Amino acid sequence: MIEKLIRYAFLNLLEKIPANKKRFITMTVLYCMLEKKDVTKQMLEKLNHTLKLSTHDEAIIVPGIVTKVVWDDQISDLDIKNCTTCDACDKVLEKLPSYLKYDTEENMRADLEQMISIL
Repeated sequence: MIEKLIRYAFLNLLEKIPANKKRFITMTVLYCMLEKKDVTKQMLEKLNHTLKLSTHDEAIIVPGIVTKVVWDDQISDLDIKNCTTCDACDKVLEKLPSYLKYDTEENMRADLEQMISIL
């Protein structure tokens, strides 16, 4: 019960935050889900430097912690390792919940391409 309440509150909050903050959360959560292995602090720092998500590397850890709250299993079964970058972006964008969309599809695709290049 408490987990559902936390999830509801967090998802409701995501609907109201600015696009740049939503980008920060979305790309970090996606990275953690698509990596398919334990994500280290160094991996998150590399993501941050690649996409310039935050001016502080320490901040990038928080979305990684809430990955399961935000996403459930909607993308955990998605395998993009054997796809072209274009196909991988299409698959991810198709599964991306509306509450995690932060910009135009074109701009999100550009971010996804950069993220996928470091997976």
